[in-house]
Amino acid sequence: LPLNLTLVLDCSGSMAGTKLRNLKEAVKRMIDQLDPTDVISIVTFETKTKVLFPAQLASDKTMLKKLVNGIRDGGGTNMARGLLEGLNQAQKNLGSDRVSRVVLLTDGEATDKEADSRDQAEKAGIAGIPIVGLGIGKNWNEDFVLDLADLSIQAEGSKTGRVDYIQHPN
Repeated sequence: LPLNLTLVLDCSGSMAGTKLRNLKEAVKRMIDQLDPTDVISIVTFETKTKVLFPAQLASDKTMLKKLVNGIRDGGGTNMARGLLEGLNQAQKNLGSDRVSRVVLLTDGEATDKEADSRDQAEKAGIAGIPIVGLGIGKNWNEDFVLDLADLSIQAEGSKTGRVDYIQHPN
């Protein structure tokens, strides 16, 4: 089935340097693997949340990668707002004809209330949109990101949600 993929990208100040470079390279590698029938949306978050690319077909990979290259770090880590907007984008193409996922790339160091992000993960679970967590940086908050993934599959505390650590973009 075609994908309905929403990338929720942490571009807060804590992601400066190597973490942000690795995030951008990993995202560009994901874009390279998309088919033209896949839907993608890209949301960035820091103090502010921005829809970098609203949900639509992944037909222009060069343009998508240029958008990703333009991401800059700065601000706090208001993760809950990023997840909220990511879910809004994913729900635009939700259906049995697509595999829907929100992929959260972050170091997991939220500066807003973690409970607010957990609320968004629960909403994702109710909507049937799993969150896949990809940790960036050696000290990423694996427990928190795993909690979000678990909640999004309605399996709180099960540690069966999908998370992984990105040591290198490839």
